[in-house]
Amino acid sequence: MSVEKRRTNMPTNGHQRIRDEAPRPKPQCLHSLNAADNYALARLIQYQPRLYLKAELRKYVAPSATVVTDNYTAYQALENEYVAHEVVDHGAGEYVNGDAHTNTVEGWFALLKRGVMGTFHHVSEEHLDRYVDEFVFRYNRRDVTDGERAVMAIKKVEGKRLYYKDPIKK
Repeated sequence: MSVEKRRTNMPTNGHQRIRDEAPRPKPQCLHSLNAADNYALARLIQYQPRLYLKAELRKYVAPSATVVTDNYTAYQALENEYVAHEVVDHGAGEYVNGDAHTNTVEGWFALLKRGVMGTFHHVSEEHLDRYVDEFVFRYNRRDVTDGERAVMAIKKVEGKRLYYKDPIKK
């Protein structure tokens, strides 16, 4: 089994900040794609990705997998934990290394960012994880019709109640 792994900075609403306030780093989205069945999994990581990347990999990727990543330093030494670790060096203009590439994950990030910036326009950080989950849901069910996907989504909300309250934490 081969797994593509990548992370990216996420666009959010650019709220005005106080002049003396330090800039806040953007949240990052970590994405895994199982190459065998083209199944996606994504999580939002808040501001300290180096601390979480390997822990997230261990949680969702079997040690028998071949992991394909870019050359981000937090991914170093993964070959000690997995069957193999293939690296693609984008900084050197390398986008394919033999059979190893992160192009599928890059394409998913392009869809996500295009949706957030082009369709939804304004996304608050409080709800960004929900948008990521929606895009994972749609990507993993891209082979079914829109009607079938809507029925699947409705079945997932059974037994849950939506309250009319302020949904954003203050």
